[in-house]
Amino acid sequence: MLTDIIEEEFDIKEEEPWYDHQDLEHDLHLAAELGKNLLEQNRDLEETLQQMYITNQEHIQEIEYLSKQVDLLRSVNDQHAKVYEQLDSAAQELELKNQRLVLENRAAQTKIEGLTETVEGLQTQVEELQRDLQKLKLVSAEQTRSSGCDSVQSLTCCKENCRLHKYISHERPISTSRSSLKSEEQDEYWELKRSVDSLQMQLSTERAQREAAEQEADALAHELSQLEPKATLLGVYKERLAEMEAEVQELRLLLRSSKDNVFLPLDDEVGGARHKGRSLQRCSSERQLLSDEQPEMKHHGISLLNEVDAQYTALQEKYDTLLRRCQGGMLSENQKTAQTHTLLQGVNTQNDSQQPEYKALFQEIFTFIQKSKKDLKENRSKSGQAE
Repeated sequence: MLTDIIEEEFDIKEEEPWYDHQDLEHDLHLAAELGKNLLEQNRDLEETLQQMYITNQEHIQEIEYLSKQVDLLRSVNDQHAKVYEQLDSAAQELELKNQRLVLENRAAQTKIEGLTETVEGLQTQVEELQRDLQKLKLVSAEQTRSSGCDSVQSLTCCKENCRLHKYISHERPISTSRSSLKSEEQDEYWELKRSVDSLQMQLSTERAQREAAEQEADALAHELSQLEPKATLLGVYKERLAEMEAEVQELRLLLRSSKDNVFLPLDDEVGGARHKGRSLQRCSSERQLLSDEQPEMKHHGISLLNEVDAQYTALQEKYDTLLRRCQGGMLSENQKTAQTHTLLQGVNTQNDSQQPEYKALFQEIFTFIQKSKKDLKENRSKSGQAE
């Protein structure tokens, strides 16, 4: 009986649910949200990893580029160091050569001084011997003249003649030996002199080369000092040219706007003409300065200025003529304030022979403006239809 009761209770417990559906759904929602959050975090982490990888690659490329530049700079520095070493070695060699040449020059000068002293001594000895010979010749001549003297004098003359004969016979080998020595010394002297001349020529050539190099360096420095202000002037000229081009554009806009502003009074037009004339004079003066100071300026800006100059000179002449006639009393205040349609009525009432020229000019301008307006309207209507 007990076993049957226990089995029934156990079956009842198994039939009862051990979980709640709402809790299960809540847990599933939480798990789904957690999965979504984890996926989003995983995506963010992957994006950050990709960005870090890209940045790492960029840094690696930059490091490689910088390492290459460092290698190039090292190679260039090594080359410069080698060149400096070569220049130092060449300078040292030149200094040693210069010192050797100076020493050789000094030795040659000492040798030349010694040889000159020996030559001077020999010359003095020769002069003394020549004087002795002249004295002996004079003595022999006096003895021949006094042939009628005593036997004692004859004996003395014979003795003197014997001495003279012995002296002459002894003088000949001495003179030959001295002449041979003198010729050898002269040969050595000329050889030393030639070597000294060659050394002096070398020194003069080296000095000339040094002076030429110094002159070239001075010339280059002078050219650089002259080119620096020219470079600054070029910058200034470029700025002026940009200003001139801007003024040219403004003048063109004024030219276009002047065609639309015919309805304004004549005084305003004359003042605008004066202002335009002043701006034109300033443009022409600046352009002349640019052409005088820098002949190699761009031709494009100059051509534009020439065109605008021609147009505005023509307009200025027309407005000057109108101004003179207005000052002569041909226009009144009512005519100045009247609009272009009143001018047209006056033009229709008066004859063509009695019309002043400024009215004809205004009539032409007005007709040109009407035509331009009609053309603009037609173009706008065509463009609107096409759209």
